[in-house]
Amino acid sequence: MTGFSRQISENLQALAWSLWTELGVRGVVQNHKDCAIDPEPLILFTAWLKGADPRLRDESIDWCLGNLRLISVARLKNLLKAVDQDSCDDFFEYASIVNSNSPARWPLAKSSPPKKFRRSKKSALADLGRPALIHLRLRSLFGVGARAEIIAALLARPGLDMSSSDLARLNKYTKRNVADIMESLKTAGLVKAIRTGNQVRYRFDRRQELIDLIGSLPSVFPSWTSIFQLLYTIRRVSLEFGGKKHEVAGVEAHQALNEMVPLIEQLDLAAPPQQSDATLYWKAFVTWALQLTGSLASGKSQLCSRRSPPGRNRRRQSKK
Repeated sequence: MTGFSRQISENLQALAWSLWTELGVRGVVQNHKDCAIDPEPLILFTAWLKGADPRLRDESIDWCLGNLRLISVARLKNLLKAVDQDSCDDFFEYASIVNSNSPARWPLAKSSPPKKFRRSKKSALADLGRPALIHLRLRSLFGVGARAEIIAALLARPGLDMSSSDLARLNKYTKRNVADIMESLKTAGLVKAIRTGNQVRYRFDRRQELIDLIGSLPSVFPSWTSIFQLLYTIRRVSLEFGGKKHEVAGVEAHQALNEMVPLIEQLDLAAPPQQSDATLYWKAFVTWALQLTGSLASGKSQLCSRRSPPGRNRRRQSKK
């Protein structure tokens, strides 16, 4: 492992620790007190980090075992459909421990032998009144399922009309499921349906009344699924090519980020600047990756500090 890949791994571990600590895992640093934490993408991210920090894995599993009722198995299954086989395998290893030591039935590739796990029982569910725990608070009120996630998505985007397709894409639930829920929310008077052409879009009709009921909101609802997907690519590049010649590593990094352009634009991030050759691009990529992962870990990233969701896309800069 090179110095670059080691620093990337340390930054990602620090990010995971801060998010889990906010949820109630026994940790030290909390840099994301005002960011909504999305538990299922975080579980997949932590499983993917694997043995980088065994204590992080064990304490996060301890928390999951104590709070199974607040975790959506359906959403875990849907998120797994969008990741590669290596990430699935990492999750299946994590899930097999959870399933072997609880009544949980998290998705597995195949039956696996029971795995013993000794709980520390140091982790407990944090105060749901914390802004960062809005997802768990909504689940306690509206159930663990698409309804709570849809309400969170609407709360995160005040003034933005959204279709059932938008909400299904954001929350990894089926469009039919989301459409049925939106119809019930409309019937209850919580949202208003607005027809634009042949599409129906929704907006909150009684947003403030809902906020008065559920309590304080975080300042930002990061798109953790997209963020973790980008971090996965950065870490893979750092591990696979960090020790290669810079001209080789630069070509590989450029190719990997080219595949991430839609996601980078969705997050409203600037990619590493264009360079005249692969060696210079690698150096730019290293600087960019370290800055991005470090700022996310510290909670100072623009992804963790702005109130509105990503809107205007930045110009593509990933071409050499």
